[in-house]
Amino acid sequence: AQEAREARLLVPLKLQRVDYLTHQPFYEYHDEILRLRQQEREEGSGVIQHSKGLSRLSGYLILSFLAVSGIVTLTLMFNPRSQFGIGNAVVVSATFGTSFMLLYFFHWVFHRSDLSLDAVIKFFSAGFLIGVPTAFIFEAILFNVVIAFLYLFYGFLGLVKASSLLEFIKRHNRATWIVSEILNAFFVAAMTEELCKYYTFRSIEHPDLIFMTDMDIHQQADNTIMRSLYPVSDDDAMSTFGGASTARSRKSNRRNKQPKLGEGSDDKIAQDQLEMMEDEPDERTLSQMAGAITVAMVASSLGFSCAENFVYVFLLSDTTVMQKGAILFVRSIFPIHALGAALQSLGVIRKYILKDESVGVGRIILPALILHGTFDAVLMVLNCLQEETWNYYADDMYITEFTMPLWLSILSWIFVLGVVAGAVMFYKFGNRRQMHFIYQLESDEIEDDNIIGGGAGSGSYSLQTDDDSYNNHNHNRAQRRRNKQEEKYKAPKIV
Repeated sequence: AQEAREARLLVPLKLQRVDYLTHQPFYEYHDEILRLRQQEREEGSGVIQHSKGLSRLSGYLILSFLAVSGIVTLTLMFNPRSQFGIGNAVVVSATFGTSFMLLYFFHWVFHRSDLSLDAVIKFFSAGFLIGVPTAFIFEAILFNVVIAFLYLFYGFLGLVKASSLLEFIKRHNRATWIVSEILNAFFVAAMTEELCKYYTFRSIEHPDLIFMTDMDIHQQADNTIMRSLYPVSDDDAMSTFGGASTARSRKSNRRNKQPKLGEGSDDKIAQDQLEMMEDEPDERTLSQMAGAITVAMVASSLGFSCAENFVYVFLLSDTTVMQKGAILFVRSIFPIHALGAALQSLGVIRKYILKDESVGVGRIILPALILHGTFDAVLMVLNCLQEETWNYYADDMYITEFTMPLWLSILSWIFVLGVVAGAVMFYKFGNRRQMHFIYQLESDEIEDDNIIGGGAGSGSYSLQTDDDSYNNHNHNRAQRRRNKQEEKYKAPKIV
């Protein structure tokens, strides 16, 4: 860790920003992503064009998926002991196809220019390969800790001879079971999975979301100028990190600060260092950056959901092909993980786009936790009330025969639909409010850029003013933005 901290001081940030596994620097493929984004705005582009902007890691992920899928399918089909037939192959295809279809509409149709295809592949793969195994491990640990505590509590009651309390638990076993399933749904399943989804998303660094990390060169320059986070002067920050936050001011800094060849013995080295530290400007608006956050989180959650469906359908259920298809269908028509990720994105956007530093992990995952916990609780309680479940435990636990009435089943599913519909309305309301404030910030940015860049008026400022004037204006603009956010922005209340 100490070596990493020292490296951060000595190695340029542009060389520290690399992919996992392949260690490919971001700048090797980010320029192509920016070019494709510009082309998308002007004339549109297809899958073939976007495939040229993929990093080596994304290419390896796609090839690995195709190779593993082909090997496993052929092995199961030609293994004489296997019962894997055409029906199971259809279910496998549907398991991946539902996630891919949702991702196609959500990203490719509506947000193609907000987030690159390379980022979508990486976030989906992270949810599939990292999120689900991590969640299963932590759920198993937490579940066994709870079970051990309950056994100790039950043994303690036996030691103190609290026979009346034990008899009360046995007589009200049905209610005790239902309460325990509700607690399990909220504090074991939902909380663990929502935290794993959030931290899986945060663990992936990508140039499209570099503004969310401390690896953003231009953001570090702004922090240096306005908050003095780094022990360097304003002039050093402007020349080292690329200067202001707008594309026009960065171009001006390159024009004013760029060393001329022929001045000194280290001319070529200085020129190479300057080119190495410069980033191409990201022309996305704040609303597009907010859309990129939402798409990335949904992509990660769809990868998580795809892997979880595969586990539940093929590993945790010993059923027929028709029953596997029914399980997959029920799990697909309620995209709880994707909807929960969208709810989480409201908090992430508020924290990183609207710059509300009071937002923590708890406030980010709370709406998704309520949705996920309520949905799981209803399903778990329904499972408790099933006739087969009560009959199975009737001999050992003094439970009488119980048949769940039809009206209770219908009412439960109506409640589930109401919960999902309420979560959708909550997201739409919160997203609409956030977009309103983001559009206001974008309007303020345009007005401030017109003041700096010089407009039709005779009293406008120019980019050729000295650094002190520019820094003062940049500081005033940031202060106005913070004041406006504090006065106007309020999070939507959870009803």
